[in-house]
Amino acid sequence: MKTAEKPIMGKRKALLIPSLALFFFSLTQNAFSAAHFDGPERYSGLAALLVGATIILGGGLLEWIVWLANPLFALSIFLAFRRDKRAVLPSLSSVVLSTSFMFWREILVSESGRTGAILSKGLGYYAWITALIVWACSFFLPIKK
Repeated sequence: MKTAEKPIMGKRKALLIPSLALFFFSLTQNAFSAAHFDGPERYSGLAALLVGATIILGGGLLEWIVWLANPLFALSIFLAFRRDKRAVLPSLSSVVLSTSFMFWREILVSESGRTGAILSKGLGYYAWITALIVWACSFFLPIKK
């Protein structure tokens, strides 16, 4: 049984590399821009990653739920390398959560509870989604017997 698992792990690792490359690239790019009092403000992927972890403290429950796609992505990688079949669930969940943001029109922009219109989603957002999708695709590779 272990010999049958090795080829698929090799294929999964081959998709992990571009997935992680896209993920880290997304951190360097503009994730989205939102309206503020003094004009539009851009958020980089890195800012979204760091602020997203603590946004629940400022009342951003829905924003934090979308941010959970990041630890679910990491959990999926961890479980996959332990050859745990349950790794597919956090991977697919991260894709669903990350793509749900595509339909958002407003986002919390201050701790006072004020929301601002999302003006655009940037390359960082699309690279982030693509990274999660590429990794999720690794669970659906054909297994040769």
